[in-house]
Amino acid sequence: MSKDEDYDGRRHHERRFLNSVQGLRAEDLAFDFFVHVKETVFPVHKLVLISFSDYFRAMLLNDNFKEANQGKVELKTVEVNAMKEAVEYMYTGDCSIDLENIRAVLQCADMLQLDGVKDICFRYIKKYISDENCVYLLQIITGYSNHSVLDTIETYFRKQFLNVGTSNDFMLLEYVESSKYIHEYGVKDIEVWKVGLAWVKHEITTRAEHIFEIVKLLRLVDYPSPELLNCMWQEPIFKDCLECVDFIHHRLFLDVSDMKQNLRVDNCIILIQQTYHYKNENASTDIMESIRHPIIKFMKKHLGEVMALSNFSNLQKDDVEALIIDDNTNYLSETTKWDAVRKWMEVNSSDTAICTDLFRSIDFNHIPLGFINDNVIDNPVMKELSCYKDLLHRVCERHIPSADSIAVLLRTRRKSSLYVMDMYGKHWKTIDIPSDISANTRAVLFSRSSHVFSVNGKLCLIKACNLYFVLEATAG
Repeated sequence: MSKDEDYDGRRHHERRFLNSVQGLRAEDLAFDFFVHVKETVFPVHKLVLISFSDYFRAMLLNDNFKEANQGKVELKTVEVNAMKEAVEYMYTGDCSIDLENIRAVLQCADMLQLDGVKDICFRYIKKYISDENCVYLLQIITGYSNHSVLDTIETYFRKQFLNVGTSNDFMLLEYVESSKYIHEYGVKDIEVWKVGLAWVKHEITTRAEHIFEIVKLLRLVDYPSPELLNCMWQEPIFKDCLECVDFIHHRLFLDVSDMKQNLRVDNCIILIQQTYHYKNENASTDIMESIRHPIIKFMKKHLGEVMALSNFSNLQKDDVEALIIDDNTNYLSETTKWDAVRKWMEVNSSDTAICTDLFRSIDFNHIPLGFINDNVIDNPVMKELSCYKDLLHRVCERHIPSADSIAVLLRTRRKSSLYVMDMYGKHWKTIDIPSDISANTRAVLFSRSSHVFSVNGKLCLIKACNLYFVLEATAG
């Protein structure tokens, strides 16, 4: 007989034996031992127990155990549903595992030393681990010396940290366990913050006291990202914690050279804003200037990109003045300055003093008249008459130095007016435009020394700062 035939014969014999035992169980025959779990009794065969469980082998083959003589045993630390699956495995080689019974089945298998059942549980964990059950399965597997399964869960936790860390199971953890998991499995600071914050806010009345401990869990090996800083400063619970703010400020500003190396377009605004709140008892005026100066310098160099940021209008007026009015900003084009001033004034127009100062810092002599006509005069931020006059004065001086009087027609939302400047007295006179010539008129600059011009087809004349116009022309 060949080895293969001998092997097949043994396998056939084993199957017949197993089927015979299962048949006895199905027909309730020849039971010689009873396992009591709470109020449930499992009738079994000693031979099966001894064959598959080292726990029962030690018990039933030793006369010193009373259970061997009594023919029964009571298992007080085992759940009924777990014992049911253990018995099923010993008779059939299989059992049913799910999330509801896996903890109890593993505990039962561990006590009864059913390695086969434990292997089935471990395979189930590897196959069905998810964001929602990762914490639960990690809690179950802790204490079992199966490094392969533990590595699988821990790897999954690290890769899916944000999802696992905001799951319901994680939200229910106490601080000691949640902080342990954050410390062990949180790799990215932004995810550590989001998970820690979500855990605190889940029961904020009792967990708010842990916010500083959560902040200290941040690794901060790399310079804090703009996303992290923005997320933190959007949360009142963070801003109200002085220890939290000081902790982050020290990381941002304690090493100025590190800060310089990490300046970026997307973080410079929030950094310059935080310098106003940075509290360091050793920070003299010179030290604070050494922090602010490189940030402002960086922002000037990249003003075109910086002013495109959504939070550009949140800058304080001192910062805007430093960017726009400072004489060292000579490498900015005047049109770029105008765009920056316009964007900031759209949100902060109530501060008329600073708006006027910013407006006057722009040298309109270096801005084409077409750009002024198309982008400046009709802009809503130009609602103060003083701004209009300042703009017109400088533009007129630039383009019409030889004229004795200059006329500029402006149409505002309320009405159209003709502003006439006496170039000798340097003062403006406003003349209302009659409705029959002002319709559909935009801002128009009447240049050169000629005083005769046309508005909407009407012949007009400026003389001695007065407006004359012809309503109807006759031949002759």
